[in-house]
Amino acid sequence: MMSFYQYKELCRATSASLNLDDLEQLGNEGFLEKDGIRVALFFDEEIVADRLFCYVDLGPIEEEFRLLAYERLLTLNLLSGTKTSGVYTIDPASGNAIFCIHLMHPEHLDGDVLAGMLGDYIHRALELQKTLLHTASTPSIFEIANQVFDNDATSSLTEKA
Repeated sequence: MMSFYQYKELCRATSASLNLDDLEQLGNEGFLEKDGIRVALFFDEEIVADRLFCYVDLGPIEEEFRLLAYERLLTLNLLSGTKTSGVYTIDPASGNAIFCIHLMHPEHLDGDVLAGMLGDYIHRALELQKTLLHTASTPSIFEIANQVFDNDATSSLTEKA
């Protein structure tokens, strides 16, 4: 289990590893922004002390591509959610697409590892913004997986899932 003090120290180390200007923002306010992507990280030792709740804001979905984007987010859930490695959804408050993941046993994480994970999530968000949420082209399920998960065409879908 993690204490709130450990959480704040982890956030500070993660922010330093990500080269953020404000090393206290993540621990104090529960969010960071890097490369235009907002990431929220929540911890409450009184309610659930064995995980961090991470939400990556993928941004708004253009109205004309909304239905197609929903279909693509469901496809991503098929690929990523089958092993509980996060799910894609719509934030009911903002209407933005978001990626949600529970990071279990955060007491085993250090700043560099968490920064690497958040960096990967930010990279995925940027790829989704460019290729899946704002375009009418229809990539195949293999192309979607390869773009988001940085795999080559020889990887199978079961390896990605």
